[in-house]
Amino acid sequence: MSSASFAQTDPVPWPSGHGDTIAVLALLPDALSERYGLRFIEGSDNLDVYEAAAIRLESGRRLGLLRHRGAPVPGTEIHADGADNSLEAIREFLDGFGLAADDLLWVREDVPLDHLRAAEHPA
Repeated sequence: MSSASFAQTDPVPWPSGHGDTIAVLALLPDALSERYGLRFIEGSDNLDVYEAAAIRLESGRRLGLLRHRGAPVPGTEIHADGADNSLEAIREFLDGFGLAADDLLWVREDVPLDHLRAAEHPA
């Protein structure tokens, strides 16, 4: 792995058997590709055609990035294993990509944004 805190991986099933959307990032797949060199693959599900990328963070945590073509809202979904700690996964993602909580458009309701901001600016 290079100096980056993440690596692109092949998509594989989640260890728990299911994944959850934990946040929505303001950046679109094209911007993520240009800025971080990620390669998105095209697929489809019962909702629409999508672009997706799988990544492994420095800790070994696996996340998925997904954008449905016809999504009515902007952004790229961040997915994590259903058994993962959403707050810690989001924190590690933001740190690994050099992003801040303000780069998120939405987070799960059980992940308080103030906890993410507090991690960025320790007292």
